[in-house]
Parts: sequence; structure tokens; C-alpha cells
Amino acid sequence: MLDDETHVIRDLEEARYAAMLAGDVERLSKLCSDRLTYTHSQGERDDKASYLEKVSGGFFVYHEVSHPIDGLIVAGDAALVTGRMTARVSVAGTERKIDNSYLAVWLWEDDGVWRLAAYQPTPLAAS
Repeated sequence: MLDDETHVIRDLEEARYAAMLAGDVERLSKLCSDRLTYTHSQGERDDKASYLEKVSGGFFVYHEVSHPIDGLIVAGDAALVTGRMTARVSVAGTERKIDNSYLAVWLWEDDGVWRLAAYQPTPLAAS
């Protein structure tokens, strides 16, 4: 069962990043929990409504994203995903290159669906 769930979570991560790149707010809304806390690489935080509003309004425009998964733990109703995310993103019209280590938390919600509940990046030091 856990092996099946890790495949599901991997697929959901792929779907989330594809939706981010496409600016697909409808898909992102379905993937994100109503309890979402989305932390950005410079420490700002959004809840679900504010994050989706920023994506739909073009405040965040994702141009390129790489997000290999380093670790994935499914424990009960939670899944923890770790990895490295590099991206080229426009934030409020200014292009940024991002290089982060990240933790994504997925929860099995009451309606029987996995949803992203938290995202926490940590910027990596320039080498």
C-alpha cells in the first residue's frame, strides 16, 4: 500500500509543478488544501486564496522548474517530500533564479484525496 501511495504522491508533485508552469489555477486549486501554507524562497507566506490569486494575476509566472525528489515518506495521513527545486520565475515582473532545498507536505483529507498542505523552501548558498 505504501509503495502505491509514494507513486501517487510523485504523480501529484508532477501535476502540481505542471500546473504552476501552465498557470493553471483551477488545477492548482484542486491540488492544494484549503489549509495550505505556501512559503516562498524569500520567506513570504501565502494561504491558498492569496497564492492562487497571485498565480492567476501574473504576480508569479513560472518559466522553468526542475524538482527532483530526494526523499518521500508516507506515514499515515501525511506524506513528506524533500528535494531540490531550481526555477526561473517572474515575481511581480522581475525575473528570479531560484535554487532551493524544499519540503512539501501532502495530507490525506477527509474527502479521501491527497492535497498539498505546506511548502517550505530553503535557499541554497551560491557556490
